[in-house]
Amino acid sequence: MKKILLSIFLILNILLLSGCSISVFENELPAFQDYHIEEINFDTYAPSLILDKDGISEEDLKEASRANILIRNVNYNNIILFSNKVINSGSGVIFYETDDYYYALTNHHVIEKDDNFDKHTIQVYDYDL
Repeated sequence: MKKILLSIFLILNILLLSGCSISVFENELPAFQDYHIEEINFDTYAPSLILDKDGISEEDLKEASRANILIRNVNYNNIILFSNKVINSGSGVIFYETDDYYYALTNHHVIEKDDNFDKHTIQVYDYDL
């Protein structure tokens, strides 16, 4: 009798859960022409005049740290709850921005796709100060 009740319970759960749809929001990349940078004009390099780091104000440090970002590289096979996935993380720095995009520099190993997985998502976060 226990086996019959357990079987019925499992069948009902399978039927109920099969009606659920699981989705992951995945942004599509914009067209290359939309974010391609033709030319960047940076100011001429000038060495820092700050010789003593104790002379930097707290406000200047916070402003400079806004350019630092956390990058998470999530590799996975599917969106099922118990799917195997690997998450690597690293840092980057925003070096340029437009009205629509931020441009960041990071190491290639931070964003590299793992060939053992079908799907690959890059997540970018700012550091909370």
